This record gives sequence, C-alpha cells and structure tokens, in this order.
Amino acid sequence: MTFLREWASLFGRACEYGFKSRGLIATALCLGTVASSVTPSSAAEFTYRGWEGFQIPIDEGVQGCRMSKSIQEDAHFIVQTDSDGSFLLGVYRKSWQLDPKMEIRGAISFDNDPPVPLNGFVPKAGIILLRSEANGLLRAAFKGSRILKMTFEGTSVQFDLTGSSRAVELLDQCTQLASRIAQQEQESEAAEAMVGASPAPSAVPAPELGELRQDMLYRDARRYLLEAGWQALYVLPDANDSPSDQEIRNEFGFPELASCSGTGMGFCAFGYKDAYGRELRLTTRGGTDFILHAWEVLEKTTSAQEENRIVFSGDQIVIGHNGEKVRLSERLPASELRIRFSGYNVQVTRGEDCLVCAFVGGPYGSFEIDYDESATTVTGISSEDANATDLHGNSFGKPLGQAVGRNAICDFGDRTTCDSPTIQGLAYIVAEEDGCALSYEEAARLTEIPDCARIGGFRLWAVE
Repeated sequence: MTFLREWASLFGRACEYGFKSRGLIATALCLGTVASSVTPSSAAEFTYRGWEGFQIPIDEGVQGCRMSKSIQEDAHFIVQTDSDGSFLLGVYRKSWQLDPKMEIRGAISFDNDPPVPLNGFVPKAGIILLRSEANGLLRAAFKGSRILKMTFEGTSVQFDLTGSSRAVELLDQCTQLASRIAQQEQESEAAEAMVGASPAPSAVPAPELGELRQDMLYRDARRYLLEAGWQALYVLPDANDSPSDQEIRNEFGFPELASCSGTGMGFCAFGYKDAYGRELRLTTRGGTDFILHAWEVLEKTTSAQEENRIVFSGDQIVIGHNGEKVRLSERLPASELRIRFSGYNVQVTRGEDCLVCAFVGGPYGSFEIDYDESATTVTGISSEDANATDLHGNSFGKPLGQAVGRNAICDFGDRTTCDSPTIQGLAYIVAEEDGCALSYEEAARLTEIPDCARIGGFRLWAVE
C-alpha cells in the first residue's frame, strides 16, 4: 500500500460472537450500537485501476477519504471527499517539506477548457489540495473529462482521467462509511457501559442491508438477503449437532441455522457470506418465532494472493481485487464483454461445444462464459483455472470432500460435477485423475465422495 496506509489510524470496537467447533454460539450477542458495524480497517480501504483509497486519519479532524494514483516516480495525484460535500484535488510528493499554514494559489483545467484559478492549502506535509466553492461542478467535470491539468506554485502536472469516474463512486462510499465509523466511535462509550446487560437490537445496519429492521420476521429477512446476493452458509449435519438444532433446520427449512440457545429468550444464530467473502451474522429472538434481533457484517481480511482470484458464489463470479463481476442471466453482449475486460484476452466462438461461448484470460486467471443463441445473455460461467475458488476458500486442487462432504448430489455429464451443499447454484467440476473415479449408481440419490477426489474447477448454470 502507498503512503495512505501510513496515515491509517482506524479504530473498531466490535463485540464478537463466540464460536463452537463449527457455528456461532447464539447467546453471545453484540451490543446494539456495534452489532451492525463494519470492520473499519478493511471496509474503508479500496483499490481500483491504480487508485488506492483510505479513510483520512482521525487526528486531521476531517471525516472523509482520500485516494491516490501514481503520476511520477515520487508523486501521486490526490482526490479527497469530505462528509460536508467537499471535493478536492491535489498532489502528494514525499520529498516536499511544506508548512501546513501555507496558502496555495493554483489553477486547473479539464480537456481543452481554459484554466480556472483556485486556492489551496496544505493538510499534511507533502500534500497540496486545491478547493472550489462549486464542489458539484468540479466533481461533474472530473468524472466527465479525459485530461486534467493542474498548476500551483510554479509546478504543472497533467493527469489522464480515463476510468476515474468509478473510482470517485468508491471514494464517496468510503466517505459515507467514515462518517458511520465516527458516529459509532461517539456511541462506543455508552455501548461499553452496557457490557453485561441483555443484548440490544441492531441500531445502525450496514449500508447494503438497509431493508433489514429489528423485529421483522427472519423468513422475510432471509428472502431479502438471498435476493440481494448474500449466500446462506448451510451447516452440514455432524455428530456435534444438538438434536434441537437439527430438528429446527429440518422443520423450518433454515439449513443456515448455526445454533439456538434453548434458554431465556430463545436466541438463534444464522450465517451468510457474499461474493467478496464478507460474513453476515444474524441473531433472532423469540425461539421458533424467529424475530430479527441483531446483525453484524465482518469484512474478510485477505492476503494479496487471495485477492487476486476468481471467486465463485451461487450466481456470479468476482475477479481480482478490482472486483469486476459477471453474473448469471445478466445482459452482457460479447462486444461489451471486451470493454469490461479490456486488459484481458477475450475470444468468442460459436457452434463448437456451445451455442456461443467466450474465453476470458487475464492477470487473475481465466474463465469461460456460455451465452444464449443471441450472444447477449449469460447462461453459464465456469473455470478450471488454478486461481479459481469459492466463497469458503475451496480452491482448485483441494479435496472435493472438504467442499461437499462425504456424500453429494453429482451429475455425470460431459464433465462430472457435484453440487455445493452450502452455496446454492454452484457445482464443483471433479478433477479427472487415474485411479480415482466417482461411482455412478442410477438408483442412488447421493454419490459417495472418495478421499482421493479433488476439485478440478467450478461451474454455474442459469436455471431455465
């Protein structure tokens, strides 16, 4: 990470759920003001096509975020947004020794437009920011232009803005989250004083969970989450399950139920994940009435190697840390596919092993897309690349039984695949290895998975 990481002094006070050997302990509930908090150190940070963004350190007294992109060996272009709506542009150079009290005079111009004079300031040694009273106009010009020229104190720089519009959207999301984090910090002392009290309901839902509310029925919350793209974390039955947990899963059709307390208010815990590996934990009260009580989103902390993968969920893939997506049933003509993956090798073929299919290969691996006859709608996505993985970290070459259990629903078609029991819609391609074949029995519903079986790829198909 660039110098931005050095600025990071984020805080996070989030109570944690307890864990059994697998699953959540439902009685270990978070306090209401932090039950829905997002881990700040990972949630506010983002990277996109060379841009790197992070929350502004608290000691600067500004609620907002900055993003930077290298323009020279020791210089970075800076964009900053604040919670008050400010939109600022500037430059960072590590070698600069600037007085924070300096007043800067400069100018900017977009494309072939005449320069507009602006005043600036030094928020931190090495950084110069120019500001305008017309924040909306400056933002619109930035997102709609291709070239930016900036001059100040005898220095002139030029910057290519191609692809920067999406980066500004990510920066705005970061700033909104920074404001949320600041609000939670202000409430933290009151929350800490409540430690030991009975669990309180979630007060501030995560941004993408705006439809959730305390006291709604879990069945309604579940429907909303699945439609929003969250994947239920199905619990595979084993000997450590309590009989009551197994009965509740079967009776009410909630295979993602982790555990129920069985005492007091009857708290139960449920788990979900999304395509980015974020985990959502929910608790309900009222026993089998399943009334939503609290929820929490945990950001996944990954290494650089883990970020540079093709991640399969139940209806889409997310490619690399830039987060490009392909979703089942989306309208994505081959011509637009080449634009979305402009830095990749994209090859479209017709009438071979598919109606229309496309091979996409790039820095994070390769995958294939199947289209309908018109070559506009995605009907299937698959990958047999070593960089492919699912939401749970089951990746190419790992034991198949680790992903599907000892027995699974398998299809013996052109390639043998076995359905994921925890990610609806996902099937694992079974690696073809000598001496390790799955036994096909027509009358059997489930296929026994031998220890030697390995994951050879991943496949998604749209349901007709």
